Amino acid sequence: MALNGNAITEGEFNAAFCRCAGVPVIFASGDDAAVEELKTRLGSIETAETKKSLSFHSAETLTPEAFVRRIAAGVKWALERLPQFPAVYGQDAGDARDQLQELYAGPDASVI
Repeated sequence: MALNGNAITEGEFNAAFCRCAGVPVIFASGDDAAVEELKTRLGSIETAETKKSLSFHSAETLTPEAFVRRIAAGVKWALERLPQFPAVYGQDAGDARDQLQELYAGPDASVI
């Protein structure tokens, strides 16, 4: 998947979608690779690592109770920092909206 001519991850795609609605991206959770990529690409967002990739088919995971606690703590901290997060990342939200529209279903699609 690409946006603005650049390959993007699922997390970046979701962040761009939020950007179309003017919603700040303040928190993300996922495996170590996803979390690191999102912090690199989106800036100082709060994150919670829920598993560590060991290989293509294996990972070291937390128990459900442990990752729920980790996610809850990260979301709480992100909400406390909410005024520090910009509502829109990168270029104009209209450009992202146009690209998402094309990505989904062509020029007749409707994207918020």
